[in-house]
Amino acid sequence: MARPRHLYVFCYDIEKNADRVRVSGILDNQLVRVQQSVFEGRLTREAAWTLAERSKVAMGPEDNLRVYCLTESGRKLSMAFGGAPIPEADEFWIV
Repeated sequence: MARPRHLYVFCYDIEKNADRVRVSGILDNQLVRVQQSVFEGRLTREAAWTLAERSKVAMGPEDNLRVYCLTESGRKLSMAFGGAPIPEADEFWIV
């Protein structure tokens, strides 16, 4: 059985441009950038942990990273104005 995937939101405040570029590159490989320093995507808990740990290694000591997990009930209560819409309950393909 597949592990549950929740919507994760990663946001950071990173001082040095080189560190910021490194972290954004790590996150951009698996998530969707929804604002300059905010990414979101559906991940398992383990995948989110791994991605956060990889990002942490690329950060400086004064930088910070926040990772929020939205369950389905939280996703339903979320709002977006402008930009990409809040992701659907399940991933789907339109062909």
